[in-house]
Amino acid sequence: MHLAEGVAFCNMRYVENCSQDASGLVFCLPMQSSLRSSAGSRSSLWRNMVLVVCLFALSLFVVPAATLASTLPGYTFSGLKYGRVWSIAADPASASILIAGTDNGIYRSVNGGVAWTHEGLSGVRVWAVAFLSTGGTVLAGTAGRGVYLSPNAGSSWQSDNGGLSNLDVRDISVVGKVAALGTNNGVFLSATGGPWSFSGLASYSISAIAIVGSQPLTIMAGVDAGPENNGFLFKSVGTSTAWSPLQNGLPAQATVSSLAVGPVGQAGVPAPVLVATSLGTFVSTDNGTSWTASKVNGLPSGVTVNFSTLTFDPENPNVVYAGDDWQGSTPTGPGLFRSTDGGATFTPLEAGILQSHQEVEVISVANGGPPLLVIGVNLPSGQAIVYPYVDRTAPAPVSVIPSASAPAVVVPGPTPSVPATPGQVAPAAHRSGKPIDFGVVLRWPFPLAPELLVLLLIGYLVVRWMQDDRVEKAP
Repeated sequence: MHLAEGVAFCNMRYVENCSQDASGLVFCLPMQSSLRSSAGSRSSLWRNMVLVVCLFALSLFVVPAATLASTLPGYTFSGLKYGRVWSIAADPASASILIAGTDNGIYRSVNGGVAWTHEGLSGVRVWAVAFLSTGGTVLAGTAGRGVYLSPNAGSSWQSDNGGLSNLDVRDISVVGKVAALGTNNGVFLSATGGPWSFSGLASYSISAIAIVGSQPLTIMAGVDAGPENNGFLFKSVGTSTAWSPLQNGLPAQATVSSLAVGPVGQAGVPAPVLVATSLGTFVSTDNGTSWTASKVNGLPSGVTVNFSTLTFDPENPNVVYAGDDWQGSTPTGPGLFRSTDGGATFTPLEAGILQSHQEVEVISVANGGPPLLVIGVNLPSGQAIVYPYVDRTAPAPVSVIPSASAPAVVVPGPTPSVPATPGQVAPAAHRSGKPIDFGVVLRWPFPLAPELLVLLLIGYLVVRWMQDDRVEKAP
């Protein structure tokens, strides 16, 4: 091949400095411009890839409001590997301070539920926690250890079992400094957070209790075990130990999982009361004289729910939050619900917020601004997770009347000499055949695992981009 033919064959746009040896072979060097063009092409490719990945990463953060809650970060209790959360209470003086009762004692958060530290009662299952209205005093009801009191918002704890004949304390209700305990054998009261006096319903296991009025002192108690055919929801007025069954509008037989009392919107109007039972949820606006079944709208076809927990917005008697815990819900539903009409109707809140782990055990709502929900969820894996969630679509607060303190003196009733043995000692930890949700296991507070992987990929691509730029700029 002659030199001219070889050059023409190789195309002069890509070669230069061609020469021909004695044998007739043609040798050509690639043009520097072609190297730059090749490097430029690779650099352009990397730029496009980085742009695509950046857009993808942006889509993870900028999502429609309807799916925003699906990326809601959850937070765990340090040291509570396989234990459940049963109750959460917010300090009425500071919404950022939270106390949680778990299978391993007490946990405390000072930043609205993002970080939790263990604060005592190791190895003790704590069913219920509640703040008294002043001074940062907290009560904790336990399984088999009675009541503990903290005078310093949960930093230290001391036994508070004076006068208490049953040490399985399943629920606590507080108005002012007056506290009512629901135990595995009846109700106990105190005007100062202890010592305690027996207030009736011996032989009943009290699963939920609520002080619904203070002048006179009015208490409702729901049961899930005890003498049959005597009712499952009772009311006591005054300081006597007499209790009346509430039946008008309620099923003949059921078990109670939760009682909730709303704030009083205007003088002379009773506070709304909601009860969640094994046969549905019911609302009363006349101190329990009559009850109306709540409706649940917006569920997929074939899905039914029975609520496990109910909580009012403390600044609006029309706003109620509810959660289901799989038991009695077929198949698993949205998990979190809200009512804006005082409990008459409920609809799913932020559908998908807890799609893969809806065992909602407790919902706490803090005062101030848009409602801050702290949602305690128990996973199929046996792990507990807390979800802080600000409900920015909730109706605005309304003027409410502060809860008045109950009468200063609670007349002691007779303490039962022989505690009766109810049919159920305490609620069992729920079990589920669902597989472990590895998406939850890999989800960290911040950043979320998927976003972190995307950021690492972006970093790698940027480094490669810079390397290609150096090749492009080389002489």
